[in-house]
Amino acid sequence: MCTHTKPFILIAVLQDMYQHLRNSGYYVEVLGSPFTCFDASQYGTVLLVDSEEEYFPEEVAKLKRDVDNGLSLIVFADWYNVTVMKKVKFYDENTRYASKATIYM
Repeated sequence: MCTHTKPFILIAVLQDMYQHLRNSGYYVEVLGSPFTCFDASQYGTVLLVDSEEEYFPEEVAKLKRDVDNGLSLIVFADWYNVTVMKKVKFYDENTRYASKATIYM
């Protein structure tokens, strides 16, 4: 269920990119709710910036429909694979312990 009545555009905000877009004259809104809660017809582009969460199937389906209906989507991302992340370990010189990647689910 959507808790916001006003549509938002997503930018998982990296401050420098946000400020650069604003300084270049773009209007930027930050999505404060799931993708299922914004009216994509009110926007030209959605930016996904360094998104570190997985999305629910309903959100993915809605975003695909929005793109099919003309919304532009720009993704700035790194790889994300939970199976690999669970296996990755590294030695932290500061703590002198082996650490694993943090996974948020």
